[in-house]
Amino acid sequence: MEQFNLDVLHELDIQFTGKLIAEVEFKQFNSDAIWQIYKTEANRFVCYKVVKNDNKIPLETKYKICCSHDEIKKYFDLCEHSKSLYKQANINCALQVDELDLNSLESQPQNNETNCDLKDEIPS
Repeated sequence: MEQFNLDVLHELDIQFTGKLIAEVEFKQFNSDAIWQIYKTEANRFVCYKVVKNDNKIPLETKYKICCSHDEIKKYFDLCEHSKSLYKQANINCALQVDELDLNSLESQPQNNETNCDLKDEIPS
């Protein structure tokens, strides 16, 4: 475990003991973005986002302290960069089809088809 002190613009910095478990760097609107996930000694997760200009000076910093993988996924969402983070941190971001409760999905708008008519299922 290591002691971390993360700078946060216009707010108190955050300090904790833990380890960096995932990190991605990418270009965002002509700036450099860094997203990180830390796991603390108390088994919390610190999700940290930094946007820096070409001179490596932070323009924006954001963070969220999470207690679960679901909270982390809500914070970073499901873009290609966040999926890379999840893979590094061993966070499952796949839809488990065999565990779906299709009745609960009907009330939620879906981008993909999830309805299936089990009457038409071919017996194996």
